[in-house]
Amino acid sequence: MKAILCLSGLLVTDVIQLITMKKNSLYKWLRDSLVVIAVFWAVNMWQTKEMLPTDGSVAVQAVELMGIDDENHVLFENSNDMPTLVYFFAPWCQVCKMSIANLNGLDTQKVNVVRIALDYRNASQVIDFAAATRSEGPILLGDSSIKNTFQVPGYPSYYLLNKHQQVVGRSMGYSTEWGMQLKTFLAKQEALNRAS
Repeated sequence: MKAILCLSGLLVTDVIQLITMKKNSLYKWLRDSLVVIAVFWAVNMWQTKEMLPTDGSVAVQAVELMGIDDENHVLFENSNDMPTLVYFFAPWCQVCKMSIANLNGLDTQKVNVVRIALDYRNASQVIDFAAATRSEGPILLGDSSIKNTFQVPGYPSYYLLNKHQQVVGRSMGYSTEWGMQLKTFLAKQEALNRAS
């Protein structure tokens, strides 16, 4: 009987230790996850500190830019009262090469997507970039004026503008298709909350 009580005492102690270890593992996992999220958030805030504010106080005027199709395009010409995601890239940018195709998956019935090339040598460099990355949709040829207007600090840079062409979202760096959809959705929700 004593042996059974002693054995059951050991089992209870082992179970308590196992539960404590699992709690500690879960705590460490949650702590590490929060640290990673905080680091990503801090890096994003630092990267975008020189970009246009996202409080809706800045409205961007429509400008006419030449596209790689040799046609003139007016920025926001296809917005149809939808928000517009403006994606700035440079053809020499390796991160841009990896991320520009992620724009192809965005629902163009919900968001107007505009791709603007900056810091390129000539139009053929941008055309080659578009072909190599299988970019869909119009690509416009930007210049230093549009770069200054949007305060583009690096590549790729993204701005989300509401239907009134007011800046309501911004980001910089690589983003997956899902990440772009999420950022677009969150920026639209934030703009709606500010409007109400």
